[in-house]
Amino acid sequence: MSQTLKIEEARPLELVTGQRASAPQANTAANTAAINVDHVFKRFGSKKGDVQAVSDASLTIARGEFVSIVGPSGCGKSTLLNMIAGLMPVSDGRIEVLGKPVKGPVHELGVVFQQHLLLPWRTILNNVLLQIEVRNLNRAEYLPRAQQLLKRVGLGDFAERFPDELSGGMNQRAAIVRGLMHDPGVLLMDEPFGALDAMTRDQMCLDFHQLSREQGKTVLFITHSITEAVFLSNRVVVMSPRPGRIEEIVPIELAGERHVDIRDEAEFTRYTRHIRRIFEKMGVLKEERRS
Repeated sequence: MSQTLKIEEARPLELVTGQRASAPQANTAANTAAINVDHVFKRFGSKKGDVQAVSDASLTIARGEFVSIVGPSGCGKSTLLNMIAGLMPVSDGRIEVLGKPVKGPVHELGVVFQQHLLLPWRTILNNVLLQIEVRNLNRAEYLPRAQQLLKRVGLGDFAERFPDELSGGMNQRAAIVRGLMHDPGVLLMDEPFGALDAMTRDQMCLDFHQLSREQGKTVLFITHSITEAVFLSNRVVVMSPRPGRIEEIVPIELAGERHVDIRDEAEFTRYTRHIRRIFEKMGVLKEERRS
């Protein structure tokens, strides 16, 4: 038996809660919560009957916390994010953002989607400032912030270019800047790196980790990548297949400042393996193990 296996048996992931999160986390005080999801259900009507998309989801996210949600396709991850953003009503339950009940679109949020959705006829600078125009804020006051953020993500020299002149990764960086333009306290990200090639995705992951730490935002991040979720997060929420429920919440107790080499460390591997095994138990991942 290898030393790695001996370590795992001696420490059976005591860092992991090992329980279903049917209620908000007790160690997160309600008055410090940025997002509070309380026994939320979502049903969609159809000719063949209602479809239960999200079932009894409860989650509390503290201000300044980075939380990722992982789960199989169609499990309700994006549905949950859209309900938090106020873009879709809940069927049952309650959601609060920054202490206020969600009853419609939440203007204090920033949202970044999988596709960058930049307008092709506007320059990169004008695309990120569109957020300001839509909110009827003073463009001149936010222009220095736009220029500073574009420079921070490596697009300072491309502010006057158009989206079709830039790569997918560069456009996605612009979309993240657009989401940060009005300085939201909470940022919701729905598979923002999903359409990128593997190398660009790794770089975006590194860049966004640094940027999110600098900005100090609360981030709810949806991804299909277990490695990405562990790398970025303070906690990883594991969702079951539809009807989507929160199967387990895994605290990630790694160093705050993370570098690419951390993915080679035993502690990092322990987290990713644990999350994979949750999916194996649910039948989402199936692997024939040789004796």
